[in-house]
Amino acid sequence: MGNGSGPFIGGVLVEKASWRWIFRIVPLLALPAGLIIFFFLPLKFTPGNHKEKIKKVDYGGIILNLATVLLILVSIRVSSPNNS
Repeated sequence: MGNGSGPFIGGVLVEKASWRWIFRIVPLLALPAGLIIFFFLPLKFTPGNHKEKIKKVDYGGIILNLATVLLILVSIRVSSPNNS
């Protein structure tokens, strides 16, 4: 959800407020998120060596997701009425 909605929310914030404001809000959001992840994310050890674990990563899905978000954002930027 964050990968899909994050760019749009970030774009709205940058359009409506100063872009410098974004650099101040990121640490304020990242600190509580990092603490929640640190204390509540259950980490499980999975047996196997490094090569076996790398083979399990969905590289096709990562590339497809990245390309989709990039193409959507490029098309939004190109079609914006006040494009300069």
